[in-house]
Amino acid sequence: MSPLAIWKAASWTARILTVLLLIAMIGWAATAMFGGKSEAARARVAENQAEAAIESGKDAVNTSGNVAAKEQARAESVEATKEEIRNAKTARDGDAAARRGLCGLSGDLCP
Repeated sequence: MSPLAIWKAASWTARILTVLLLIAMIGWAATAMFGGKSEAARARVAENQAEAAIESGKDAVNTSGNVAAKEQARAESVEATKEEIRNAKTARDGDAAARRGLCGLSGDLCP
């Protein structure tokens, strides 16, 4: 019996099941052929995103650390200037100490 004769002799239910089975097999084959490549691409993208997130986190930590260090240095400079002003013998010495302290904080304030 030829395949065409078998097809004609089969019931409608068998024909529908056969067509659905063929569609499923074609879908599985297409996924096997093309799905693996897209999975690999997704994995690369996810890996790159993870690396970017880690680098961004490192930058944030470094920036926060740098800001904290600068704030600490500025606070120590201000305290040293206050101490120098308090220990000044004359008003002129206090003024000079204040000017030195301001110039140390910002070069824009110095002539």
